[in-house]
Amino acid sequence: MTVASAIRIGNPVSWKKARRAIEYTSGTVVSVSDEEILEAKRCIDRAGIGCEPASAASVAGGIRKMVQEGGEISRDERVVAILTGNLLKDPMSPVGNKV
Repeated sequence: MTVASAIRIGNPVSWKKARRAIEYTSGTVVSVSDEEILEAKRCIDRAGIGCEPASAASVAGGIRKMVQEGGEISRDERVVAILTGNLLKDPMSPVGNKV
């Protein structure tokens, strides 16, 4: 169970489309912990944007982890993370709390 309610569903309706998109773009999937998601969420919230935890997962995994682990994204690259869920989408999500 994850704090990111939007991604904890057991059988996502669009999983085939998502997989096709990842394969078509030679994309990468990265697993992140709740702690990594919430740390990314805190950074996004501090920037004045505010997002729900599932959106923060793209920052936690898609950017931070791939830069830290090296190889996929270098530190000097510009990267865009799409945050589809604002803070009000999941108002009960942990704010400023540690997992």
